[in-house]
Order: sequence, then structure tokens, then C-alpha cells
Amino acid sequence: EEGFEFINNCNCLKEHMDCKRGCGLEMGDDLPALVVAKDNANFQKCVLNVARSKCSGKNLITARLCPCVLRQ
Repeated sequence: EEGFEFINNCNCLKEHMDCKRGCGLEMGDDLPALVVAKDNANFQKCVLNVARSKCSGKNLITARLCPCVLRQ
């Protein structure tokens, strides 16, 4: 899974998402992402991944920034 090393930082997420509550670190296949679930403690926070991200990762509480593209 290539490209995540370029977007897994707070500055990049802030350029593309509304990180009203700043950035934090978590672990999950769906990260980096913005937490969009209003009932979540991290609502409106951008979350960086401390582990390796996967293109297949998804979660109902996050809006994802993903560099995944099809190879030609």
C-alpha cells in the first residue's frame, strides 16, 4: 500500500479536511482520516495512523483521505 507516507501527517490532513479539533494518533486500517461521528470523543479531529494503513480499510465514524490509485 503506497502513498500513505505522504498523507499521514497533520499538515496534509488540514489541507484537505476540516480538522477543527486538531490531530491525534491512533491505530486503524481506515486511517488517516477525519472523525465525523458526532457521538465519538474524537469528533472533528483528524487522526493519523501509527501503524501501516491499508486501502481496504473503512469505518462508519471516519471520512478517509486515501492515496490509493489503480496501477496501469
